[in-house]
Amino acid sequence: MNDPMEGLYKSRRTAFQNEQIEQVAAQLYDEKIGLGIASFTETWDNELMWAHYAEGFRGICVGYNLSALLRGLPSNCSMTRVVYADRPRSLDLEKSSDLPRRARSVLSTKSAMWGYEREWRLFSPHPGPTRHGKRVVTHVLMGSRISDHDKAHIQRELGGHGITLHTTSIDGYEVSRTAIRKPKPKASRR
Repeated sequence: MNDPMEGLYKSRRTAFQNEQIEQVAAQLYDEKIGLGIASFTETWDNELMWAHYAEGFRGICVGYNLSALLRGLPSNCSMTRVVYADRPRSLDLEKSSDLPRRARSVLSTKSAMWGYEREWRLFSPHPGPTRHGKRVVTHVLMGSRISDHDKAHIQRELGGHGITLHTTSIDGYEVSRTAIRKPKPKASRR
């Protein structure tokens, strides 16, 4: 996570009078670091996103069929829209109930300065890969500065998987895309 204030929260002043505060805070911390997180955005054409997350247009952006992704996830996973705020989320640490929900809540709040990301987070109860359904990736956009080697590698690896490949270009302050290969229709059975 790139936000240095990621995962911060404020606790009520009365919480500091509670001797259990350090224990609850430690449990909340353990809960936060025990989660798996995947981040998604609502937009593919934001220059800042390409600059920050795709090595200055040298990387890729992966497009998903969200409903297929959600249908294929285990029931213990959840998707949450990030809330952008001027202050960290406030928690009552005197109550140690439902720490998993509270950890996800804290990790779903970011500084308002990051609002351009329009982020959603997928939470899994454990770090690492999480199983999902088939055919959830619909397209891959390759940054306008991607190397010819990487472009050829992506085209080779994704060929025949029903994924549309796009190149991107920059014109002034606009990012546009052009499909270079669309998936071949599946052969019909008779």
